[in-house]
Amino acid sequence: MIKNQTLVKQMLEMIESIIEASEYLYKIAEDKDYSNFMYIVNDINDAIDSIYNTIINIKKHGNIVIDVNLACENASYSLNKIANLAKSRAKNILDKIEFELIPILQDMYLQLYFWGSIYPDKEKIHNYYQNELINLCSNKYIDQSEATGEYKYELSIIVVGYNKLEYTKLCIENLLKYVPNSINYELILLNHGSTDDTKKYFESMNPTKQVDIFKNGGSPTVVGRIVEGKYCLTVSNDVIVTENAILNMIRCMESDHDIAWVVPTTPNVSNGQSIPASYKDMDEMYEFSKVNNISNKYRWEQRSRLCNPIDLQSSKIWFSSKGIGWGGYFHTNNMMSFPDDKVSMILRRKGYKMMLVKDAYCHHFGSVTLKDEINSYEDKNGIIGSTAFYDEGKIEFLNIFGIDPWGTGFAFDFDLFEHLECNDIGNIDILGINCGMGSNPLKIKENIKENVQNLNCKIYNVTDEKCYLEDLEGVSDIVEYIDDSSIIENIYPNTKFKYIVFESKLETYENPIDIMLKLKNRIIENGIIAIKIDKIDLKEKIKSMGLKIIESGNWIILK
Repeated sequence: MIKNQTLVKQMLEMIESIIEASEYLYKIAEDKDYSNFMYIVNDINDAIDSIYNTIINIKKHGNIVIDVNLACENASYSLNKIANLAKSRAKNILDKIEFELIPILQDMYLQLYFWGSIYPDKEKIHNYYQNELINLCSNKYIDQSEATGEYKYELSIIVVGYNKLEYTKLCIENLLKYVPNSINYELILLNHGSTDDTKKYFESMNPTKQVDIFKNGGSPTVVGRIVEGKYCLTVSNDVIVTENAILNMIRCMESDHDIAWVVPTTPNVSNGQSIPASYKDMDEMYEFSKVNNISNKYRWEQRSRLCNPIDLQSSKIWFSSKGIGWGGYFHTNNMMSFPDDKVSMILRRKGYKMMLVKDAYCHHFGSVTLKDEINSYEDKNGIIGSTAFYDEGKIEFLNIFGIDPWGTGFAFDFDLFEHLECNDIGNIDILGINCGMGSNPLKIKENIKENVQNLNCKIYNVTDEKCYLEDLEGVSDIVEYIDDSSIIENIYPNTKFKYIVFESKLETYENPIDIMLKLKNRIIENGIIAIKIDKIDLKEKIKSMGLKIIESGNWIILK
């Protein structure tokens, strides 16, 4: 936060004036009256330079977390391009003003307001999240479409390019080949500060919209302000789209109005989002994906968290003034730090569903774009490398949102599911105890759905960790908070369960063995109890009791 709030207010008012002047530039260009165009351009440039110099001076004399200077550079870069387009009376000048310059300036305002007036005051951050961010980052085009009930496009397709042009070309070539002919779409190419020939290549593709960012990371919310499609498909430039993948993603999205986010399976991705696939080259990959990408709703798996080298978003939920305010949720000025976990948390806590679509397979080369930056990252203590990047990011996330992004239940545990068949029929009740974000109980339900097409499963979750209560509400049918561990075996007294998953903190209770034995009375015949235990002595004690158990990693499974 900047100490001189009067100065911040003056700069914010200046940005508002710059936006108004840019809107006037649009009108001049639309009317083809360029007599005063350059005078206005010069005035805008002077104002941007003034803000830039002020921010640089503030950063020089204090440890301020703010990168508005990068946004200023991006705005000046865009403005200079527009000035050159005006000289030649180029046709795309209106698009450059509307879909590049003005959104960059709106993003500049948002960043200055948050980092200059809000962060790191937790009370102000909470109020900002609850009451302010929506108005600062909502998409007017989506709002208009929601009001009229008609969208200009069914799909907005965004390809994000940051160098690695050889991958970008391969990505776009396949994308355009496999976009269904029946879909009305716009193509938005976002050049995020590339230093190779990405900009020139994008221009050669004649996209619907092209946004050229001068400095990577300086204008993070721009693209969310300009999409006009009912759905938005964002594709990293290291992804190969395949036949029917897009269509199956849309089918999943349209199956439930609560679905906000859809991601296909890919290789070279974390979070257990890959499926078994074996191919030696791209020809074999296309053959595999053709067989895999046959529509099957039982292979649409709800998750508590997703990663997104390629994803489909509901524009209403992500970008409208009635949505989540995607672009305004800052917690660190490092825009690469846990963005997937942040979006997943927001959607979970607001009750929206996230789906891994297994009947859509695309090829992901694997963090081609960001790997080098993460490996060369230097934290506040001067430590360099990916470990420093993730360790610092987790601390920042926990400080703002109250949970470790990779804490309990953030992803399902492979050791557990190695021994759970999940092929049950009939009514199935699943109980999770202290399962954090709830991935393991949810995975049981979704595996039963896929394996035997049984949709009759209900998830009950109970936790004594208040920090996870909102997260569990987003992935459960019934949730309860308890603050007395002595009653844990008596929860939901009228229900017996097929599965009980006890994921954390059993060791901290006064009589953990007693609780475990009482839980045996809460399962149906052939029921299963799975308990994760970190203390070796407790695990050995359970193993010595003569119970029929399976040991897998830190899990004790009683069948």
